[in-house]
Amino acid sequence: AGGAAEREYKFAITTADAHHSTKGLAYFARVLGEKTGKKLIANVYPGGQLATGERESVDGLQFGTMDVTVVSTGMMSAYDERFGLFSLPFLFRDENNVFKTVDGPIGEAFKKILVDKTNIVILGWFMSGVHTMTSNRPIKAMADLKGLKIRCMENPTIIAAWRAYGATPTPMSIGEVFTALQQGTVDAQDNGTANSFANKYYEVQKYLAMTEHMVVPQILIMAKPQYDNIPPALLPAFLDAAKEAVAFQRAEYTRQNAAAIDNMKARGMEVTYPDKADFVAASEPIRQEYIKKVGGEMAAWVNDIGTKY
Repeated sequence: AGGAAEREYKFAITTADAHHSTKGLAYFARVLGEKTGKKLIANVYPGGQLATGERESVDGLQFGTMDVTVVSTGMMSAYDERFGLFSLPFLFRDENNVFKTVDGPIGEAFKKILVDKTNIVILGWFMSGVHTMTSNRPIKAMADLKGLKIRCMENPTIIAAWRAYGATPTPMSIGEVFTALQQGTVDAQDNGTANSFANKYYEVQKYLAMTEHMVVPQILIMAKPQYDNIPPALLPAFLDAAKEAVAFQRAEYTRQNAAAIDNMKARGMEVTYPDKADFVAASEPIRQEYIKKVGGEMAAWVNDIGTKY
């Protein structure tokens, strides 16, 4: 009904079809076509078809091999250390604390940071999840982490946290994690609970520890040259579709996360609830060191997250 497409986009993501972020991206693609009368069409490539990891996904935007993707804020600290804010352990109380932060002035500030530093536009903020860990041995206290090789994101704040907890952090792209766990290259992995279920880590891990050490958002992003090339008459529809996709993804995340623990229990995983006091105490020096190192607005932002949002 809308005639020939004016633009055709490649939407790519590293997660599998059933994952809440993949579903959010697919929703964006569908609504975009509907709102523009198929003048703007997006094809979705899930499961790392176009990039096996998040860093490769960002490269894909910059090189033009994909047009829109979703990556964690944690990984973006490789491009600007201020993104390490979102990886500070025990910074956010819950998902709503994150949403109020990213939907307000702090989120707007990070949009400017990213486009100025990388020429990439943040279209919206998805939710990655409350981070827990799976492992090949039960974790009932922080002391149980001693010597444990754990996969984490390539992020200095996260690496420092796991070292402070007594583990041996091993940065690794998400596409490599299942095989690494299966082969024993690493003993454990750090991820959102719903992500761990979606990635089927229960097939190669026996234990889930509810450390809840981070609550991590994701960013829905597009290279600025492609963004600037959206036909002006269709830009409002494009942005509306992105906004609706954010709302859909957050709701889908909430649904999947609520079911994830029971789903993993049903598949044989044992769930432990370690005391968080030692983790929180070990995390405080990392937070203070980050604030001191990065400077600028960090101290005020950390305070605002804890008191305003």
